[in-house]
Amino acid sequence: MVLLARGPVEVIARGEASILGKDISNSKIFLGDGRVWPIETRSSCDVALSIPRRKADDIEDFWTSDDQDKGTKIWEEVSYTIFHGMVSHPKSILITGPTDSGKTSLSTYIINQAIRVGLRPAVIDADIGQGDLAPPSVIGCGIVKKQILDLRELTTQYFAFVGDINPKGYDILIARSVRRLLNKINTGKEDRSEVNLVVINTDGYVTGSGLLGKIAIANKVHPDIIICLGEHTSDLCMLIKARKQSRNAPCLLYAKSPFLTNPIIKLKKERVQRRLNRFQRYISDFGKPGKIRSINLGKIKVVFKGLMYYKTFIASGDHLNLVNKYWTKKLPLARVFNMFVALGKASNIVGFGIVTSITNQKIEIHTNVDFFDTIYLSNIGISMRTWRPYMIKSSDEECDTIATEEQQTLSKSL
Repeated sequence: MVLLARGPVEVIARGEASILGKDISNSKIFLGDGRVWPIETRSSCDVALSIPRRKADDIEDFWTSDDQDKGTKIWEEVSYTIFHGMVSHPKSILITGPTDSGKTSLSTYIINQAIRVGLRPAVIDADIGQGDLAPPSVIGCGIVKKQILDLRELTTQYFAFVGDINPKGYDILIARSVRRLLNKINTGKEDRSEVNLVVINTDGYVTGSGLLGKIAIANKVHPDIIICLGEHTSDLCMLIKARKQSRNAPCLLYAKSPFLTNPIIKLKKERVQRRLNRFQRYISDFGKPGKIRSINLGKIKVVFKGLMYYKTFIASGDHLNLVNKYWTKKLPLARVFNMFVALGKASNIVGFGIVTSITNQKIEIHTNVDFFDTIYLSNIGISMRTWRPYMIKSSDEECDTIATEEQQTLSKSL
């Protein structure tokens, strides 16, 4: 039997036990909110749970299930194929599946199994809406040095900025960002160069444009293994394989969802709260008065929706003009105010901030980053009064034009 406990909960195991492949025998641990945790025992074991009182009476705190249905035993064949069934160990694994199918749980389990057999894994969390390694709208990458219970335990080494929490329309940018992070891992310095397995977790959109997004990632990173979770995902894997632009076909594996017969569906308010918590983790340390960084518009590069603009200036007093060699982007200044942004230095994202003011000469940003040369714009605003995120809707005043010779000359003079 598997004991399933809904976080937050404190667990005391007296005997041999594990969670997602991590040994928790004879130990006391705390399991965070927002997840259901499978506690498995390997021999006679007493498990004590300390659970806070819930506000909703209809939410179960814990229950038991057959290990053939909910435990990591359902992934034993997948694990054997990854670590023992191939001539050489795979270097990258792409995990796909619908929302709430268990992708993050499987990613954690594979990472723990990799640590157990002596590998050095890393994980790229490409879910820009509900990711664990970065604030929403950002892809994070972490190097794993020991077994974990939760991806949120990891320190993020690299970020890639998308700028929206909805992947629709960003499939190419997300795929390129994942590829860029993979390259950073492979060319990393110090202990990062020792990584020999990368697990790529994805969002739950697997139909329509969501399927195209997974195909785009597969074509960019060329994973050795693609795992599809959930019922009827064999069609998903075959569609990805059919559209993959490579002679080397990946190994396709189908994995059962741990929540197939009793789905653990996250409520909309739970998703919103979790997204808010992720934002607050990255803005709380600079969300105080006095931490304002001011920089001259003429000395900053700007990235918006994956495109780099080397010249920035204000035209007509109410529009921010972004200009590169071939393209001009005009954004209403009102849209930029309170915008959540990433800050970069030497092609690496070094932190995040909120735009508080912009004039003809300078842009001011609430942040704890001291030095940066690039600002990554988004479609997300953060209320400076409530510190809550909101979506910035596109305005009719926003427009794109081919940069004219006169505009290019103006941008050069600025």
